[in-house]
Amino acid sequence: RHSHPPPPPTVIEGEPQYEVESILDSRLRRGKLQYLVHWKGYGYEENSWVKESDVNAPRLIKEFHRRHTAAPRRIQVTDFGRIRFRMHRGDAS
Repeated sequence: RHSHPPPPPTVIEGEPQYEVESILDSRLRRGKLQYLVHWKGYGYEENSWVKESDVNAPRLIKEFHRRHTAAPRRIQVTDFGRIRFRMHRGDAS
């Protein structure tokens, strides 16, 4: 079997950037969201857990969560100004 060497990283602002092929899992570690990433052109032994902020693949993240609805994800901030609250008797005004 002929094996190709993995592709070199793209350098963006002096930092190496590897292309994400797929998101395999998500987890929370110390309160931070991480994704298990499969890198394009690399074997599965090279998969790694990466901080959400370092995964530059929003379409793949969205696709992963569409398929895995119970997987840990970023909590969406709600605009409480749009929620109507009803006051009950005895509540402070």
